[in-house]
Amino acid sequence: MVDWSIMMAWMMVVALATPPPQETPVVVDGLVRLLEVVDVPARRDGRLEKMMVKEGDDVHQGDLLGGLDDSEAKLTMKRAELEFKLAAEKAQSEIALNYAFLTQVVAREEFRRAEQAKKSSPASISASEIDKLKLEADKANSEVARCTEEKRFALLASQSRETELLLSRLALEERRLISPLNGIVTQLHRREGEWVHLGEKVVRVVRIDRLRVEAYLNLQSGLVLFEHAPVVLEVGFVDSPLQEFAGEVVFMNPEADPVNGQIRIWAEIENRDRLLRPGQKGRLKLFPKKKTPSAIPTTRHPEDQVKPDK
Repeated sequence: MVDWSIMMAWMMVVALATPPPQETPVVVDGLVRLLEVVDVPARRDGRLEKMMVKEGDDVHQGDLLGGLDDSEAKLTMKRAELEFKLAAEKAQSEIALNYAFLTQVVAREEFRRAEQAKKSSPASISASEIDKLKLEADKANSEVARCTEEKRFALLASQSRETELLLSRLALEERRLISPLNGIVTQLHRREGEWVHLGEKVVRVVRIDRLRVEAYLNLQSGLVLFEHAPVVLEVGFVDSPLQEFAGEVVFMNPEADPVNGQIRIWAEIENRDRLLRPGQKGRLKLFPKKKTPSAIPTTRHPEDQVKPDK
């Protein structure tokens, strides 16, 4: 007699072990292109003093590629540092203000004692002496106000010198050529010793670890199913079997070609071991996403609505 419990368990194991059917991919021709290309420009006019790289070198974001002559910029920055240090020390100095406060205290005290003496013994001090002491007290008050204002001006001057120091550092930094991305140096537009102008191209850096694949899809292909859909690029090589590179659709042109009804798309793929080169062609497999059934709203005819019992 067949043990149905064992048979059902075996069928469940087989069902779970069988992979679910995948959506049939859409296969189109794809063209490999560069994803990022940067021609690093000169940010100042000057003589190209040193190049740190050559064609074919790997560089990382932030690496020094070369630099312009920065002798004058270094001296300017040194002068700005000294001027800022002098202005900062002057702004922090409390000597003049403290002396003004002490003078103010003494002048006020002398004037107060003279007034008290005048009240107790009017003949002990003349009116002119009282006026002189009052003038000295007022002058001491004005001196405190002047020193306070000068200290505020000194602080503003220190901040201005600090800004000039930052500008001089920026001017020095702008004479350095820095790589903006991870990639390979493919071209040196200028050589050591040449004069370059602001905005002129100096070094070309291209990203090679991640590339773009361009292709065209028909409007009848169900475009919604391919937004951010996974892709696989198949490329044949002479000395190796067919290679596959995984990626994802990142862009679909909203405008269609009015002649053939196709739209341009591109996918970004990881260039494994840097096997791919821009300009290569291959077969791009696009795996559409599963359709999600949309809820269909149901409507009732007014005559079909249930009326409450009276």
